[in-house]
Amino acid sequence: MRKIPSFFNVSKLIPKSSLQYFEVHLTEHCNLNCIYCNHFSPLTKPEYLDLEKYEKDLLRLKSLTNGIVKDIHLLGGEPLLHPKVNDFMTMSRRHFPNSKITVVTNALLLLKMGDDFWQTCAKEKINIIISAYPIKLDKEGIIKKAQAYDWTGGDRFIEFTEFKTMYKHCLNLDGTGNKLSNYLKCSPGVCTFLYEGKLFPCAIVANIRHFNAHFKKNLPVAQGDYIDIYKTKNIKEILKFLSKPIPFCSYCSIDKMTFIHPWKVSEKKIDEWT
Repeated sequence: MRKIPSFFNVSKLIPKSSLQYFEVHLTEHCNLNCIYCNHFSPLTKPEYLDLEKYEKDLLRLKSLTNGIVKDIHLLGGEPLLHPKVNDFMTMSRRHFPNSKITVVTNALLLLKMGDDFWQTCAKEKINIIISAYPIKLDKEGIIKKAQAYDWTGGDRFIEFTEFKTMYKHCLNLDGTGNKLSNYLKCSPGVCTFLYEGKLFPCAIVANIRHFNAHFKKNLPVAQGDYIDIYKTKNIKEILKFLSKPIPFCSYCSIDKMTFIHPWKVSEKKIDEWT
């Protein structure tokens, strides 16, 4: 295995000029459950995002950002498990007409999706990123299916992101890590996560409840780990919040992060995350 190189991304301390990105779970659970999943999907019970609550959050973010968000990712878990995935795509496009909207999927269900799914993707200009793990996928069939719905490129794409090996992001259960150092070394960087009216700068803290529940731990989510979109006054407050470490950064061990682990299904053992 290879350790992550030591570097400091100091530019992360400079607030952005606009909200570049946010992601949201349509489902918490998954139908593949990869080892080292830093969203903790292998540990969850079936749980689906409520469409009305999502629209409420979208409307608030639209008001705060003036509709300016570069990228929105609909993921999970496995988003295609949600019976209303089409409605989430349509709603996201309705409120953010100029954003790049992407469904991130393991593609196990992609060729089983009905015509209405593909028609919605075409109508709403939805991109698809496939997390291509070393499992049997009919890539040619997927591309052929997309082409049948006038998938001609331009503003839309289907992208296969290969995951032949996995990386392991370690937790520090004692909470003794250096917050600033962990934050500056964190790679790939800030992944703004929307959950129940709150924006988290990291999917790990946003989903740590699944780890806590499964392993009977109590890694805390402090008030400073998120910003409430209904209490914040403007987008500047959000951007400032996203450009600094949070209390939960002390529960990460970035220097212990390792790469090039063989992909396999999770065994739900605590050492997958510690």
